[in-house]
Amino acid sequence: MLLLILVVGYGAINSGTNLVYYLFSFLASAFLAHGIVSPRNLDHLQVRRRLPRRVVAGSCEQIFIEIENRRRWWGAHSLLAEDYASRQGSPQVVGSCPVLHVPARGNKVSAYPTLHPLFKRRGVVTFHEVVVRSRFPFGFIERSLHVPAPADVLVLPPIFQISEPLFTLLGLDGDLAAVRRGGSGDLYGLREYVQGEPAKRIHWRTTARAQKLMVTEFEHEERQRVILYLPTTARHVSDELLNDFEHAVIVAASFSAYLIKTGYDVGLLTDSSFVEPAGGEQHVERLLRALALVEIGTESSRLPTMPHIRDCRVFVLTYSNDEGHLPSDLVAAKVDARDWQIRGTDLIRSVSS
Repeated sequence: MLLLILVVGYGAINSGTNLVYYLFSFLASAFLAHGIVSPRNLDHLQVRRRLPRRVVAGSCEQIFIEIENRRRWWGAHSLLAEDYASRQGSPQVVGSCPVLHVPARGNKVSAYPTLHPLFKRRGVVTFHEVVVRSRFPFGFIERSLHVPAPADVLVLPPIFQISEPLFTLLGLDGDLAAVRRGGSGDLYGLREYVQGEPAKRIHWRTTARAQKLMVTEFEHEERQRVILYLPTTARHVSDELLNDFEHAVIVAASFSAYLIKTGYDVGLLTDSSFVEPAGGEQHVERLLRALALVEIGTESSRLPTMPHIRDCRVFVLTYSNDEGHLPSDLVAAKVDARDWQIRGTDLIRSVSS
């Protein structure tokens, strides 16, 4: 554009033609107007990022970018918001949102899917900044607005459906009757009502006879407790071992969700961390977060304190020749994660052990 202005201006001076002067004036004024309007297009913009509640590796979630225009009279046009994130490396663009127009004193929300390779693997993704770019109005010069927006999102390992029951493999067939009983055990007795207890436990017939509120008490029902031990120490870490380890994490997540759904209390043990056995959907989320952060290394560490581990059944989830540091007398069985393959949305045992 500058070269064209210089050529037309030189021609106008030499020829003295009014039409060439008009063309030179139009080009010069357009370039000058672009230099004035372009930076003003990004003034007084507020940019916010909204992360999803949870992100699962390989899934498609939406990350929202909101752009608010605080100018009174002028809108913002032809914007492109780029989100930068990294995982122990230099930041890179993980998604972009085009925004054609943001009205004065208004806002626009756009979104991009979590399809970048950074979201294909479990772990922490660190967001750095949002860069808003614009070539408005004529596209000669690109202006950018850098908005720091540090944040972290934890990418959870995926869960696949188990295609066959694990009870035979883990030797838990005898526990099914105990696990699948009702939420309350046998009737233990009656006692006086205590303020704050749920009204559904009130025994109305006894209450009418005793002329005071009486509630039922049930025997405490023990739930079977299972611990999955995933070794995280190896003599040598290779690319093949890393792939096997990532697969073992997925198997551990799928096993945990399956057993908890069936009625077991499940805990997780690694060479550096321990999650107490428990049940329920919230505990599944707790186990997934622990598995999302676990890493394999070559430095051996002391096993964490594990209270009441002898009251649980411990199953070692192996993925290499190294079987961890857990004493053999505590191990109920060993399961090789390499015997399980992912086909579609199911986890299928492909090799008989």
